[in-house]
Amino acid sequence: MIINENTGQNIYSNLYVYYIYMQRLKLLILFVIHFYPMYSQIKMDHYAEVGKTMMSNGVYSNVSTLVEASYNYVHIHGGALLSVINPQAGLINTMTVGVGGEFQVKNFKMKMDGFYLWKPISENLREYNGGIIASSRFQHFGVKLGVNTRVYGLSKAATMNYHLSDTVSTSIWEPVNLMYQFSFYQPLSAKCNLEVRITNYDKYMILQETNPMIMSRVDYVVTSKLRVYGELYYMEAGLLNMRVNYFGYNGRGGITWEI
Repeated sequence: MIINENTGQNIYSNLYVYYIYMQRLKLLILFVIHFYPMYSQIKMDHYAEVGKTMMSNGVYSNVSTLVEASYNYVHIHGGALLSVINPQAGLINTMTVGVGGEFQVKNFKMKMDGFYLWKPISENLREYNGGIIASSRFQHFGVKLGVNTRVYGLSKAATMNYHLSDTVSTSIWEPVNLMYQFSFYQPLSAKCNLEVRITNYDKYMILQETNPMIMSRVDYVVTSKLRVYGELYYMEAGLLNMRVNYFGYNGRGGITWEI
């Protein structure tokens, strides 16, 4: 990949905006900690990723921050994925928020999460997702199953630029899509763990393709509240999807810690 002067300036500009975003996020976290009960738990996940896809025009790079606050059996979360290199539709790649809870069914625990996900596909097209996911974890296996509904719609700016009247439909609705994730866990040592996952969704994207993503992940426990991890994603092909830029591979490295 050749990075010219303009590309370098764009990268520095995106990193500066990300720095400002991080400062605001820190203020938000301090606000949550101040007003949330002292015995609640705050978990943060920061990662950077690089990859190459059929539609990414070379190598791309993104950074993400996810924050989760939990109290007893209820938790809320939010996060944003920001594009650093080769952005598709501006700096903000995706934003998500959600709420969930834990409960017990007979002898095993389950989680139920509801989420909303907003993704600008291009300057004129937006993707909106809402869904519910149920999950359960065993010693070596984990299962997540859910459904989501999706809307593709033109932005307000595009509607005005093309002078579309109120009688013209500017969106497409997909009522129900299946979401699934099957994981296998294997300890490698007292502090290192391996996960292999087959899934059709990730933190910031939901696929419709019949060919799922294959993911491998290694976690290393630094302290009781700090972990570092690395992930590799691979997807071979996909069909009949309006957003096909993520077909390819992706590498990710990050840290998670509890406050």
